[in-house]
Amino acid sequence: MSEFPEMSMHKSTDAELDAYVARLARRRCGLIFLAALVVLAIFFAILSAAGLTTRVHWVGSHELDVHILVLDAGTRRPIPAAKVTIFDGPSHPLETPPDIFSKIDFGPNSKNANPQQGQTDDEGQVVLTHQFVAHGTSSAYSEVGSVLTSGVWAKVSADGYGTVIISVGGQDGRPRDIHTQGPVFLTVMLSP
Repeated sequence: MSEFPEMSMHKSTDAELDAYVARLARRRCGLIFLAALVVLAIFFAILSAAGLTTRVHWVGSHELDVHILVLDAGTRRPIPAAKVTIFDGPSHPLETPPDIFSKIDFGPNSKNANPQQGQTDDEGQVVLTHQFVAHGTSSAYSEVGSVLTSGVWAKVSADGYGTVIISVGGQDGRPRDIHTQGPVFLTVMLSP
């Protein structure tokens, strides 16, 4: 009796040997694939532990200049010495139902308005600097974000003219890219 009863001593055919070699090759490919997955998992674990794959979502502020041009609505001529106040307010108060709108503290004198004031020069222009709300995502490789101009308003008045309150972001309506350093431009027409 043989020492290894499970092993038979018959001769294998070429087809059986080919099938056995193919099974070994498949098993080897599976092991190589599994080893590659383990290496990738370790690699990403190291990157994560080092903070290189971490993304941070943030909300903050971004300072931009607001260039305001005030014109006479009839003549299109600049209005000098117009009083301009920019302030924080609701994004779209006109879309608010009237019963709720009457309860909103809206204007440069509200407690969270953060107003900046100025007066136009002889060419009807004034530049005010404002801290706008900004949000985005930062990682080790990139930073993306937007500056929201829709919640900032300008109140403009001049002697002999009416008063206008207009959204600073109302003329373009889209959030600005956080990397855009240019100013926000606003043109306001006043009627007598």
